[in-house]
Amino acid sequence: MSKIATLTALFSSFVLTLAACSFAATTSKESPIKAATEMSTNSSSAKSMHDVLASSEDLSGTISFIAPSDKEVTLMGANGTPYDFRITSTTEIDMAGRKINETELANENHKQATVRFLPTSQGNLAESLKIAG
Repeated sequence: MSKIATLTALFSSFVLTLAACSFAATTSKESPIKAATEMSTNSSSAKSMHDVLASSEDLSGTISFIAPSDKEVTLMGANGTPYDFRITSTTEIDMAGRKINETELANENHKQATVRFLPTSQGNLAESLKIAG
């Protein structure tokens, strides 16, 4: 096979692969990031947080700082890194199976917790906070 025929065959294969990928991308379900972005722009608390950077994530650690007046919680990750989260009126806070409010949260320092959060350009937005009993 000549070099021109080989290059033509490779180019044709590339174009067909590219077309197939393009078709698959337009017919697949929306990306998790797009869904998270749409979810956040529909939520009044997330609207003020600006751009969503990724889909929701979970992090477990020890609550190391709570500032109810600033609506902020810091979790110390397993690796010793502190992570800050913003609490909003839509954040679901759960203490050993029962819902608590931001005021009650102030008494839960140094307890194990898992937070589901949405990374945004203005910080981590806590969607839920589950505190171990």
